[in-house]
Amino acid sequence: PTERLAALHDRAGWELFLEQTWHSSGRPQWWRRLVRRRDGSAFRASPTVVPIEVSAPIPSVPEGPNVALFAGGALVVLVDAGRLSAYQGSLRKILTDAAGFELCRVVVREALIGTALGGAPLRDRLAHASARRSAVELWPEEGTRFDTKGNQLAPGARQALGVAASAGVRAVLARHDTGNPGSAASRFADLPTSCEASIRRLADATSIPFLPISGASRGPIAYDPGVSAAPGTAPSRASATPLATPADAPAFGRHHFERLFASGADPWRYESPYERRKYDQTLSLIGNGRFRRSLEAGCAEGHFSVRLAAIVDEVIAADVSEIALARVEARCESQGIRNVVTRRLDLSSDPLPGDFDLVVCSEVLYYMGDRNALADVARRLAAALAPGGVLVMAHAHVLSDSPADTGFDWGLPYGAKTIGETFQAVPGIVLEHEIRTPLYRIQRFRRLADRSTKADEPIIETVPNSVLPEGPTAAGIRWGGSESLMAPPPPVTTSRLPILMYHRIASGAAPGRERYTVHPERFEAQLEYLRDAGFRSATPDEWSGAVAARRPLDGRRIMLTFDDAYEDFGSTAWPLLQRYGFQALLFVVTGHVGKTNAWDSHGRDEPLLDWPALMDLVGEGVPVGSHTVSHPRLTSYAAAEMVEELARSRAELAERLGIAADCVAYPWGGEDAVVHHFAGACGYLTGFTCRSGTASAADAMLALPRLEVSGDLSFGAFVSLFDT
Repeated sequence: PTERLAALHDRAGWELFLEQTWHSSGRPQWWRRLVRRRDGSAFRASPTVVPIEVSAPIPSVPEGPNVALFAGGALVVLVDAGRLSAYQGSLRKILTDAAGFELCRVVVREALIGTALGGAPLRDRLAHASARRSAVELWPEEGTRFDTKGNQLAPGARQALGVAASAGVRAVLARHDTGNPGSAASRFADLPTSCEASIRRLADATSIPFLPISGASRGPIAYDPGVSAAPGTAPSRASATPLATPADAPAFGRHHFERLFASGADPWRYESPYERRKYDQTLSLIGNGRFRRSLEAGCAEGHFSVRLAAIVDEVIAADVSEIALARVEARCESQGIRNVVTRRLDLSSDPLPGDFDLVVCSEVLYYMGDRNALADVARRLAAALAPGGVLVMAHAHVLSDSPADTGFDWGLPYGAKTIGETFQAVPGIVLEHEIRTPLYRIQRFRRLADRSTKADEPIIETVPNSVLPEGPTAAGIRWGGSESLMAPPPPVTTSRLPILMYHRIASGAAPGRERYTVHPERFEAQLEYLRDAGFRSATPDEWSGAVAARRPLDGRRIMLTFDDAYEDFGSTAWPLLQRYGFQALLFVVTGHVGKTNAWDSHGRDEPLLDWPALMDLVGEGVPVGSHTVSHPRLTSYAAAEMVEELARSRAELAERLGIAADCVAYPWGGEDAVVHHFAGACGYLTGFTCRSGTASAADAMLALPRLEVSGDLSFGAFVSLFDT
C-alpha cells in the first residue's frame, strides 16, 4: 500500500503541477484531449517562431511552427517544426514532453525562489514574473545597449538580456546549442571577466552569440540559458558514427557464466555427494573401454575432466567461461595430468571440432535458447562424433517439461525430457541406455556407422535418488510437481552503466606507468568478452536521455573512454575496437597534441596523437572530448584558471576538428561542484570522474563515475568490475 500511494502521489503530483502551471482556462486534464487539424494531417515545417507562455492562453499557432516555450518569461525549450511534425496531439502536450523536468526547474526558479510561499497559484506567479520581465527596458531611444553582431536571437532573448543588464553584468554568453532541456546548459553562471578572450574564442568556435553590454566595463560575464540563438542558426552537434555492434546476448550467455565463476570457486558444488553420485553414474554409462579423443562440452572447472583423463588419450575440455578454463588448467597441473587441453567454446554459436570417439555434454543444454536452437546444437554435436562414437549427457528435470512431475523450479524453458526427445529425433544417432531418477536422467547415444542399421531398444533403468542435493539446489526442488513460481528472465536492460577508463594500449610501459598501460592481447581478450557477453556501446546522449526519462537503456550497454589521446590509441586500440564493434570516447589534452605526456612522463616521454591523426579519427567516427589544455588538477585552480582550461580546450577542439565537443574528463580526478558548475557554463554536458563505480540515475551528468582498467587487472577481476 505504501508503494502504491507513493506512485499515486507521483502521478497526481505531476498532473496537478501541470494544471497549476499551464493556463487551464477551467478545463482540467487538458493533456488527455488530442487536437488535430481537420484533415487529420501532421504539422508542416515553417520558419515561424511562436513564443508560448505557460501562464497565458495559447495563441493562434500557424501550421508547423517553431515554438519557444516560456515559463514566467524565461525560456524553457525551443522546439523546431521537425519535432512538432512528428506529433498530431495537443500542442500543450508536445511542449510539455519536449521540456521534460526542465519545465519544473524553470517554474520553481521564476515563480517560487525569492517569493513568499502560499497565496497565489503557480500560474498567477508565473504571469506576474512574465509581466515583470516584459517591463524591462530593452532598447533605449538613445543608443543600443546590446551589440548583437548580426546574431539572430530566439523569442524572449531580448527580455533576458534586459534582465541580465539590470544585474550589472559586462556581457552575456548565450545558451549553448544542445537541444537538451534539463542539461548543464540550462544553468546560469557568472564567468570571470579576465577570461573574456577565451570565452569569446569559444563563442566564435561554436557559433554561440557573445553579447557585450554597451558601457559596462565591470561585472562578470553571465552565461544565460534564457538567451538563445534562433533555431537553425548554430551548427548541429557532432555525433559519433555508429559501428556495427553485436546483438544482445541471451540472459544465460557468456556474461552470466563468467560472472558466476568470478563470484567464487565451484558455484554448483560439484564436490558434493549428490554431484559425485551423478559422475559415477555417468562413467558407468560410458563404460570401461579406452577412447582415443573426447570432447567435454560445458566442462566448468574440470571436476569431471580429470576423471575422463584416466580413460581418454586426449580430452578437449571446453566451456564458454575463460575463468572456468583457467581453473581446469590449474586443477590438471596440480594433479600432473597432461592429456587435457582447454578450449573456449560457445555451444550455441561456435563451430564444433569433430572426429570424437566420446562426447560428454552435461548440465549445459538448458541454456541454448529456444527449442529450435537446441535442435541445431543436437545436430552439430551428433555430427562431431566419429562413426560408432558415443555421446553421454546428464540433465535435470525441470517443471517446464512436466509441471505434474517432480522437477526443479529454475525458470528454464526445458529440461532433461525435452533435451532427450530432441536428440532422439536427430537422424544417425540412437539412444542405447538411460538412467532415470526423479531429479535427473543420464543418457548414452551412439552414432551409427550406417544409418540403415537397425538399432536395439534402449535400456531404461529407473532408480531412486540415493543421495539428495543440499543448500540452494535442494531449495529449487518441487516434489510431486507444481506450477513454476519463477518467471522467465526479463529482457536485458541497463540501469547502471559501466564506464571503463583506459589510458594506453601498448606492449611496454615506462617504470611507474604500468598501471596505466594495458597489453594489446589483454585488451583484445577484454573486447572479445564484452562482445560475446552481448555488450553494446552507449553514447553520452543515450545515457543522458535515459536518466532524464528515468528508464533503463535497452540491452546490455557499456561505455569505453580513453584519457590523454596517446599515439597508440590510433595504431592499436582503435583497430581492435572496430574489429569487435565498440565505440570509445577519446579525451584530448589540447596543449600537448602532437607532443608527449610531459605532465607525467616518469623518465620516458610517451607520444601523443597530433592534429592530423585526430582529424582522421574523427572522420572515422571517434567522438572526441576535452581533457583540458595542460592536464592540471582543476580543484587546485582559481576560478579564472579553471575557466581558461575548460573554455580554451573546447574552443581548440572546435577550431581544429570542427566538432562541438561537449564531454570532459577531469585530469587526475580533480573535480567538485565548482568544477562542474563552470564546466556546464563552458558548454560541457557530460563530465567523467575518476571516482570508481557504475553510473546510475543518481549521478549528475557532469560527475559520472568510471571503472579503471589497470594494466595488471586479471580477467576475473575485469569481469567482476561489472558487479561494482
